[in-house]
Amino acid sequence: MRVLSESLAREIRKTSLQMVSKAGASHIGSALSIADILAVLYSDIMKFEPANQSFKDRDRLILSKGHACVSLYAALHHVGMISKEEILTLAKTSQI
Repeated sequence: MRVLSESLAREIRKTSLQMVSKAGASHIGSALSIADILAVLYSDIMKFEPANQSFKDRDRLILSKGHACVSLYAALHHVGMISKEEILTLAKTSQI
């Protein structure tokens, strides 16, 4: 079930702030400014299946506003495509 875009935008903003706070740095202005756009895209326009991420006919989003990726990750979390644990690793380097 898709979340209404207004509610989704609010959740994207809250999660983005949590991610940035935990990471200790980011360009939060860019992230917050795209929340409404992402909410409308992911709740009303884009075609995707969270349970089947290799769905052949899914829509794809190319985000050229790289400083806003925090909100893209938050949106993907709220539509069921990225786990909470994954998004909270923002700005962390992997230990190989």
